[in-house]
Amino acid sequence: MGQSVPERGGKPLARVRSLAARFVATCGVLVSLGFFGVGAYDVGAYLLGTPTTATVRGCATEKYGYTCASTWSVGGRNYVGKIQGMVLHRYASGTSLQVRVLADKAYTKFSGVVFTGYGLAFGLITAVGIIKFASAEWFDPWLSRRPRWVRRVLLFVRNFRDPDGADWFS
Repeated sequence: MGQSVPERGGKPLARVRSLAARFVATCGVLVSLGFFGVGAYDVGAYLLGTPTTATVRGCATEKYGYTCASTWSVGGRNYVGKIQGMVLHRYASGTSLQVRVLADKAYTKFSGVVFTGYGLAFGLITAVGIIKFASAEWFDPWLSRRPRWVRRVLLFVRNFRDPDGADWFS
């Protein structure tokens, strides 16, 4: 009847912090890969698509950037729709653009750049967060196996303090 519960190693707060850090790191990696995936799909669709010319009929301001209604034709069929990759560009009505069409969607050269940039940004933020907040039990043995210049850069990032006193990373 007097069974004792085995004691777990480590402090409870450290375990919670470790689990939270792993969860945030996993989410950061997944978001980053998601953005890279969308960017890669758009670039692939542009590279595999059929070249044609689209005519802009009108653009509207969206919550994030612009969307433009356009017309294009491929193989004797006319299409009306949005051109992928026009979030940052607003064109006047009647403007002709070189696009590539794949599966009834038109793509510009710029289609995948935005999402790839977001993926790179989230990946960089995640990497800095992992370096900054990784536990010493995991980080120090891993770091000792890296070249000296890598150790110096990573330790600089890990020990960085905001000079204006705000100390964002603590």
